[in-house]
Amino acid sequence: MNNSEQVQWHVLHAMHGNAMVAQRLFSQLSIENFVPMEQKSITVKGKKVITKLMPIFLNLIFVKSTLARIKEIKSTCTYLYYITHNVNGTKQPMIVPMVEMEQFVNFVGNNFEHIDYVDTKGLDIKKGERVKIISGIFKGKEGTFIKIAGKRSKQIVVAIDGLLAVSIKTQNPSQIIEKP
Repeated sequence: MNNSEQVQWHVLHAMHGNAMVAQRLFSQLSIENFVPMEQKSITVKGKKVITKLMPIFLNLIFVKSTLARIKEIKSTCTYLYYITHNVNGTKQPMIVPMVEMEQFVNFVGNNFEHIDYVDTKGLDIKKGERVKIISGIFKGKEGTFIKIAGKRSKQIVVAIDGLLAVSIKTQNPSQIIEKP
């Protein structure tokens, strides 16, 4: 089976903030997709503050399908483009490995809390080590313990290589993470 026939997670750019339009389209076609969401407070007419569920990235959608099927759909959707990366000197559509995407979806999928930082005092974990969250809403999820430039503390991060990363916060990290 060649790459155009394999079901994989592809990363698409939906121009002009059309990620939700693209999500509805793929859902109507029974194609699994994911748009990272967050709760945002919005001021309406300078007075009323409402909380609304919105895409974290207005133009980003992850689609689980074959490359051939996505090409077919893209041919009729002028607002959809591949996010690409270099592979041996040529631009190729970005594909997220199944395990990475599963971890990412589990990590951010249904949590609309704000991302925060981890206090690492008392932890015997080194930068770059894999960690497992052992309590709370992310129980069972794994990530990498890293240092982010410009931040004094280390954080628990789930990353999609070359695209984005998400970190979490906790008040008492020694009670929620361990080495897997």
